[in-house]
Amino acid sequence: MKHFILILILIVVTTKVLFPQNDEIARTGSSVITLEEFHNRYEFMPHLNYSTDNPDTLRKAFLYSLIAEKLWAMEAIELSYDTLEAVRYSMENLRKLLIKDELYKEEVESKINITDEEIAKGLLKVNRILKVNIISSRDSSRFSVFQKQ
Repeated sequence: MKHFILILILIVVTTKVLFPQNDEIARTGSSVITLEEFHNRYEFMPHLNYSTDNPDTLRKAFLYSLIAEKLWAMEAIELSYDTLEAVRYSMENLRKLLIKDELYKEEVESKINITDEEIAKGLLKVNRILKVNIISSRDSSRFSVFQKQ
């Protein structure tokens, strides 16, 4: 029985060392970048004009930008930038925008049901180019096209 427990402990320790559950990919001081955070932020980033670059090169550059962001945040805390009036005002506005976004997702977006057929129709209309002439006047009574004859 003692050998069984010893083998079990050895297996658990070896598994933890060889296959760690911690998905930490970078550490900057006390701040950690996890695989999940990297993945979510990378997928959220607009990938415009990156079609010719190697995806691994893009991921590496993005990881460096995340590390730089964490370092800047640590320096801002150290320099007490979070106590500046302009920063607090900006953070309050950002907080309000995030609350509005969550409220929209909860109350509006969650109740929208779009069928595949509607999406297909919409995709067909996307490529349409409309040529429109606009006739306008500050005073509609002076413009003869709008008057009944």
